[in-house]
Amino acid sequence: MQNKKNQDEQEAPCYRMSRDIETVPDLWREWTRGIDGAEPVRELVRKWGTRWRETSQTENSFFCRRKVILDAIIESQDSDQMVVDLEARRHME
Repeated sequence: MQNKKNQDEQEAPCYRMSRDIETVPDLWREWTRGIDGAEPVRELVRKWGTRWRETSQTENSFFCRRKVILDAIIESQDSDQMVVDLEARRHME
């Protein structure tokens, strides 16, 4: 419980999701592994909830649009295959 209390007292990190990502695999990489040395976005969500993006309405809106895609991957039985399927679908549209 002490760790949770310390985290509540700390200021959440400020992170801006990449606007350069154009593919589903790259979005998934930002979510799961992070890019350019940054912490994975799923870890920011796990540790900080919405606090890491609350300072910017633009960032919050951007995250919510991307989260729809991420949720489809997360909820699938096979995330690797879903990434491939969504990327293929993106090229068809």
